Amino acid sequence: MTQDNSSRLAADLDALMNVSTRIEAIQTADPVLAQVEMGEIIRHVAGRHAVLHCNYNGLDAVLRLSMGARDIGLDQTWAEMNRLWPQMKTGRLTMAQPLYYAPDHGALIVSHAPGRSLFDLARSLAPEDATPALAEAAHWLRRATLDSEEHRAARPGPWLKRAQAASAKQPFADLQGLEAEIFTILEALAGRISSLEWRVAIIHGDFHPGNLLRSDEYLTGIDFGGSHSLPIYKDMARCLMHLGRRGILPSGQSWMGVDARLADAFVDAFQLGPEERGTILPFFLGVEAILRVERRDLPARRLSRARQMYERLLSDLQRLG
Repeated sequence: MTQDNSSRLAADLDALMNVSTRIEAIQTADPVLAQVEMGEIIRHVAGRHAVLHCNYNGLDAVLRLSMGARDIGLDQTWAEMNRLWPQMKTGRLTMAQPLYYAPDHGALIVSHAPGRSLFDLARSLAPEDATPALAEAAHWLRRATLDSEEHRAARPGPWLKRAQAASAKQPFADLQGLEAEIFTILEALAGRISSLEWRVAIIHGDFHPGNLLRSDEYLTGIDFGGSHSLPIYKDMARCLMHLGRRGILPSGQSWMGVDARLADAFVDAFQLGPEERGTILPFFLGVEAILRVERRDLPARRLSRARQMYERLLSDLQRLG
């Protein structure tokens, strides 16, 4: 066994022991959790949280368990899921059902969603099939935001500050150079946007195809930990850029560094007006591109795709004038 494999095994065993100890403590303290049958670990982030399969009152379910201090983000997740559940519990476009929350123990249980992540599915499909599958994400988001949407005076300034702070952390000089050129155009767009209104809603907050599970019957949203009242274009940009920076352009047509037909799906689903489509959405795509700082250990192939995305985005932003 190599040293790397040995270290990985030791880390896995430590994680298993830590999660097991944590589960024993919460089941001892909470009579409801004591009745939950725990299953395999889905994901573990050391010192932060673990996600496990479980059985709750006879239902296939998923437990998210805080591994450190109380996770106040779970309070928000629980509140948002319960707010949204009544309008999303029927039909094809749905969400995981909130089942139980023990705030003092950092344990939140939701129903297990059927299907495969839309991201993984799209990568396995032929382009002509991947495009309509991914476009359905736009309709899911529209349904989820519709009841909380309102118009407010646009405030692009804080988004520029976030993008500038993120770019300062970019470890690759060539990408940072492209970001600087993009940022200059975003400043100009922000000047136009400042005199406009834009639409705000309680958005998902981490909306990308990996957080949508697709089956024959359902398209199910999961992981609502980032929900906030924010401009609706933020979630659109997050989804489109998640694909664009990985070189996933199933239609073969690019716009602002992302798939043009998928961008059109969001434009159509939200009935974006000319300023929203031509100024505000490009602004948020540029911001989102800069916010996702590449890791130093990013594989060369991913780094190349990110660079190509930046170049496509910059070229189209320059055409906006």
